[in-house]
Amino acid sequence: VPLVDERQKGDLLQRIVSFLLAPMQLTAPTYAPIGTRLQLAVNVPGEAGIPYLLTLSDGISPPLPLPGGGILPLRDSFLLSAPLDPTNPFFSGFLGTLSPSATAAPHVDLPPLTFLVGMEFWFCGFTMQPGSPALERVVWNWSRTRLGF
Repeated sequence: VPLVDERQKGDLLQRIVSFLLAPMQLTAPTYAPIGTRLQLAVNVPGEAGIPYLLTLSDGISPPLPLPGGGILPLRDSFLLSAPLDPTNPFFSGFLGTLSPSATAAPHVDLPPLTFLVGMEFWFCGFTMQPGSPALERVVWNWSRTRLGF
């Protein structure tokens, strides 16, 4: 039976990649319907109690250099700063401190706006050195979510 549904293709590919690679620090669904909560999961072993920053973009190329020499595999986009705006009601948990179990549960409340259908969100984050300047410690994998009905 051929896979025609883009969501099925994305889910299958993510399962294959998840099986073949080491555990990912950041996971997100490959597909999310508008008007729902898009739940992300962060798990960075060995980084309990460390500050983190999660970002998103509409693509991964070209990547962005980070101050500590790392590379953030997201392109510069208007979406990069959106989760950091405290007045933005759609994003939660994109900046914080990892729990004692080195986890976090950020999310995006997707509005029921039909023009969002087909849009892709690319997420990536990193833990930061405590103090100033806030340099990256561990840069996470990226994860892509396609929005739909």
